[in-house]
Amino acid sequence: MQALTRDDIAHIINSPLLNNAEIVGVIKEELRVDIDPDLTREEMVEAVFEAYQVALEEVAIKTREAKQETKRVEAKKAGKPEKVSRKQFIINLIEEGKYTKESIVDLVSEEYGYGITGKKPTTRVGRVLRELNGEDKLQVLADGILRIK
Repeated sequence: MQALTRDDIAHIINSPLLNNAEIVGVIKEELRVDIDPDLTREEMVEAVFEAYQVALEEVAIKTREAKQETKRVEAKKAGKPEKVSRKQFIINLIEEGKYTKESIVDLVSEEYGYGITGKKPTTRVGRVLRELNGEDKLQVLADGILRIK
């Protein structure tokens, strides 16, 4: 889905086939934005564009929150981070058999607060993977999912 630009909105509002009341109805029905029918068409474009930008930002925030919550819920299945070592937490994630190296790095970063300091646990995850690979316990599937043999 592409975001509407100011030109897209202006093209809709400046349609010569519609009067102001019809434009207000179309905008309310399609974009769910209430605007005053007494505004000029340029003012309508600005009002709709501003409301649309606010709505896009709200959607982006809710999407980010939902993704973070999903990661937290998935990571909790591997054990509570405060009760297991980071190494064991990583091994538990691998045992679940649903994660790639990158997703494990993201989950460990989220659970142990690496993001707060602007770092990632890539080295720690890599050490655990090398250790498991050295013991011939690590299996990497075709899609990059890691599993314990």
